[in-house]
Amino acid sequence: MGPGNSQDSHSAQPVLTSGVTQLGRAVAAAVAAAAQLAAFDPSADPRVAERELGAFAFRWMLATLQRMGVLRHPGESWTIDGLRAHLGIVPKYHRYFHALLQALAAKGLVTVREDTVEASPRDFALTDFPVEIASFEARFRECFPGSAGLLDLTFAGLRRYDEILTGRIGMTDVLFHDDGPDLFGHLFHGSPVADYFNHLIGVAVRAAIVQVRNATPASAVRIVELGAGTGGTTAAVVEAIAEVATDVAFSFTDISFSFLRRAKRRFADSYPWVDYRILDIERDLEPQGFAAHSVDVVIAANVLHDTRDIEATLAQVARLLSPGGLLVLCE
Repeated sequence: MGPGNSQDSHSAQPVLTSGVTQLGRAVAAAVAAAAQLAAFDPSADPRVAERELGAFAFRWMLATLQRMGVLRHPGESWTIDGLRAHLGIVPKYHRYFHALLQALAAKGLVTVREDTVEASPRDFALTDFPVEIASFEARFRECFPGSAGLLDLTFAGLRRYDEILTGRIGMTDVLFHDDGPDLFGHLFHGSPVADYFNHLIGVAVRAAIVQVRNATPASAVRIVELGAGTGGTTAAVVEAIAEVATDVAFSFTDISFSFLRRAKRRFADSYPWVDYRILDIERDLEPQGFAAHSVDVVIAANVLHDTRDIEATLAQVARLLSPGGLLVLCE
């Protein structure tokens, strides 16, 4: 399943391949049936919203660079290295900054020739920040209510863009703070695409519990969610399985203690059978308290793509799963 691939999200169907386990076949059948009943609404396709937001964001980024004192005048030219040094872009964003200039050039906002960037003869940047931002935000929320989470996340980064590029504030400090809105989490729940796929993940995990319990009724069903993060997928899953959660051991895992703390505050009272543990799937399992081949179902929603070596990561997941176990993967 793949919510990250928005162009196919409205037609996505579970794919059944040869060699899958009996558990996998049963779960795929349940998900296929659920997908037919909860077909994705094509009118909620987020691609138009993403294009409009992207075009506005690039104009905002260019305006930010201009407010930092560069690329203000037609024909103004810098070497890329010189521009980067002049602005004080921190080293970890050097590659990103080069990619940003290439993207601005692709949109016609600047001209890039080899190692030189030049201001456009026409100024496409935002000029009246408060008015243009407020106008765009109001229109976007009215036209694309299902993409409000993406708008909030994007605007949060753009409002602190110069500070992020120059290292005066960390991106994680902008996106994740306990006393503010759940900016990142709203990408993974509360939108038509995220909710559609989270629903199907919940169906898959519930079907897996039933199948595992039928096969081994004397054993608890062991479930681990990798990189559970803000808990968007978790919320859908625990609600879907609550009625069949007797003798279920569900581990909410992440590499960040802050996510564990937030998840525990959110879920502990309603779902006491959930525990909260640190797990980095790229490191050895046993020292982290996870025995090999000890888990019936692994959930990985929008997380495995962020590991350094996907083949090694999938091998680790296979090592975590019991024989015949199931990986519910969503990207």
